[in-house]
Amino acid sequence: MSTSICGKWTQETPFSNMEAILDTVGMTNPQIRAMICSLKPEIEIAKNGDEWEFKMYTTQSTRNVSFTSGQEIDTLSIVGKPVKSVMVVEGNVMKETHRDPNDPSAEVTYITRTFNNDEMVVSLKVKDVEGLSKYKRVA
Repeated sequence: MSTSICGKWTQETPFSNMEAILDTVGMTNPQIRAMICSLKPEIEIAKNGDEWEFKMYTTQSTRNVSFTSGQEIDTLSIVGKPVKSVMVVEGNVMKETHRDPNDPSAEVTYITRTFNNDEMVVSLKVKDVEGLSKYKRVA
């Protein structure tokens, strides 16, 4: 049931392969790269009817996204660029796709969050480069 996704989650392991992912998306600024690699986000997910609320808290910012599964929304990428995103919730999986609306040739980013009881495994993939991170349910 998709509501088992709801709750508060804290990152237990940082993303593997993050440096390679940042290379793939063209992030060259060393200060931003260091900041992204050092983040330890907390995530809060809630559902009200058909509307989902996804909040990601870091020491640098808060990302708050409201969405209906399968509908395109405007949001920001991991490097802070405006993107078109589609988030789809199917059972215990939340998939998110990012596309650059101004550059159709830009690489698409795929984020898959798989929930299993009190663990969330996040896959972040750009081209053939993938990183994994694990979160633990805290509430």
